[in-house]
Amino acid sequence: MNRRDFLARSLALPLGVGLFRGPEDARPPAGDALIGPVKYVGLWRSGIGTGAQWSLPASSWSAFAAEDLKHFNNGLRLVTLDSYYDHSLKEVRYVGTWRDGVGTGAQQTIQATGWEGFWAAHQENYGKQMRLVAVSVNNHGGGNLSYTGTWRGGVGLASQKVQPAVKWNEFAVDAKKWFDMGGRMVAVSNSTAADGEPVYMAVWSTGLGTPAEWTAPAEDLNAFTARSSAHYAQGLRLAALNVFYLKNQPRYFGVWRGGMGTAPQPMGSLVEWSVFAPQNHSRFSNGLRLTSLSVLRDQTVQID
Repeated sequence: MNRRDFLARSLALPLGVGLFRGPEDARPPAGDALIGPVKYVGLWRSGIGTGAQWSLPASSWSAFAAEDLKHFNNGLRLVTLDSYYDHSLKEVRYVGTWRDGVGTGAQQTIQATGWEGFWAAHQENYGKQMRLVAVSVNNHGGGNLSYTGTWRGGVGLASQKVQPAVKWNEFAVDAKKWFDMGGRMVAVSNSTAADGEPVYMAVWSTGLGTPAEWTAPAEDLNAFTARSSAHYAQGLRLAALNVFYLKNQPRYFGVWRGGMGTAPQPMGSLVEWSVFAPQNHSRFSNGLRLTSLSVLRDQTVQID
């Protein structure tokens, strides 16, 4: 993939404050304090190497793209991706994490688009032996959904299934179907439909063995934490996590899977970037690496 194609199709992410930047770079972009705070939650894990890692606060697509290209050229690859639609800025904002030590394969991240455009990109990249490693869905208002994702080469040639975001009852049927066919969820995302109810999407991949896998409808933090603790005690680990606002309250959605080892897997609380960045740095210094990063903006709280 040449540089022009990469910029046109992959549009990289800006490093933002990153893991090692100074506190002056942690300030949100102009305008982000007009409605409500942008908040982040992460999931860390030990035992996945000690490579360098950089994370990004919520940024525009053009900034995201430039930083992605920079990291790509330095041998890092995107390992987390999330986004939200900012109704005050009238644009999708993107966050991500890059890490080295995950290969040097081709990579493409597309700008948020409707399902038809997303599906076309998936078919093209799949045909180029690239596989989806991250997805994110957003509601632009009135249930108008857009999708973004990252495809990467060098992660095997397993078959994959991805489909538009749907309500829980339909999603649960699909999840059971693909589980029985040997697929396991490797990425998830949530948003809301036109009626305000949650919708779910996932990427299923084969080639991950046949371990147990559990998921449940999105729930509040207390219920999610209790569920996660129970699964952790059973030897399951969070394989994918997404947090989103549902009726003005944060809701947590995750997938737990066996066969992922027994390493510690702390999850942070929902905080602003000025708190999240040093938390991430501290855990990095203690040998943990970020495996999931969710961003959401409370647009119901007016800030002075």
